[in-house]
Amino acid sequence: MRRALIPLVGLAAIWCVALVPAAAAESRPCEVMDVAGFTAPAAAPNAPAASDPTLSSVSVPVVVHFMKLMGSPNDVSTKITPQMLIAHFAEGGRVNAIWAQAAVRLYVQRFERCTFAADTMPIAGVAHEEIASPAHSAAARQRFRQVANDYNAPDVRGVDLYVWWGIQRNGGYGDRWLDEGPLRAGAAWIDTDCLSGPFPFCDLILAHEIGHFFGLCHGCDIGQAIPGVTCVRCLPETMRQADGSFTLASCDDTPDVRIMRSDNLVGLLPYTLTGAELTVCERRLANSFANARVKVTNNTRRDDMGGGGMGELQDTEKHVVMFECKGPVDPATAAQFSQELHKLLEKFNAQITFDMTGDAED
Repeated sequence: MRRALIPLVGLAAIWCVALVPAAAAESRPCEVMDVAGFTAPAAAPNAPAASDPTLSSVSVPVVVHFMKLMGSPNDVSTKITPQMLIAHFAEGGRVNAIWAQAAVRLYVQRFERCTFAADTMPIAGVAHEEIASPAHSAAARQRFRQVANDYNAPDVRGVDLYVWWGIQRNGGYGDRWLDEGPLRAGAAWIDTDCLSGPFPFCDLILAHEIGHFFGLCHGCDIGQAIPGVTCVRCLPETMRQADGSFTLASCDDTPDVRIMRSDNLVGLLPYTLTGAELTVCERRLANSFANARVKVTNNTRRDDMGGGGMGELQDTEKHVVMFECKGPVDPATAAQFSQELHKLLEKFNAQITFDMTGDAED
């Protein structure tokens, strides 16, 4: 039975019949690092089998960008080293043990050292060489987008991981990649905070920030409940208020939330994996985003049937589109949309591989 897709806001991944070539490489202030014992994989490793029939197993490459302030003696690759990241992204590491729950395999494709200047990337905390966290101001979020736009690898369809000496007031940040408009390339950020304390947790924060890159929200907050949150994907109905808004619950009241806790499990260190670090909704949503990411480029020429970012279509490949329908809408309109969408999909031999509904967000 077909159901209406968008009573409030809909998200769907749709498979069609073409895919895009990688965008041409552009000049970036980055150089590929020669790392002892590491060879860039010629092919993606096998992805884990999907225990959920709605999941599609996918391997996602990671390009690591070690960010170096011009004129500074600090080199973050001597703190969070390539060898550490190779171990964290190994098949038996905790990052992939967590993401295997979503049938996702992450692997390092290459390491880069990228330079930036203080006049274009202001240092918020000079003493510890910290850049401003995108979590705390609109200007910093815009800078996050600009960094992704300027530094993301144009030839690799995967996760761009930025490793900084310091991020002010936060140990990491991540936001999803979307194939629409300027400055919508996503990324994951971490800094050296994860090395502190008796139990280093860099692998957990990597898994957490990549979760944000794959579209996931915080599942709970380690402080008090937060009313009126706008990132509501996969939040349970128990957090929805009478006015339709969502209040993010305290982690004390939601023991089932794991890797997407606002502290990325640091409050539970030392932590032993349970196999339930992701909820069913989080697994399905992240899997859909991961599949979309490796099959779509962030080229924004808008010169083909796929719209912005789809590139020139090939005859024999698959093509994925991810879209959001902004709401709220009335039930009659939602039903009409669903009916007409299914007719269009049947016409082009396409199908919906994932869909969800939730509160409208900014």
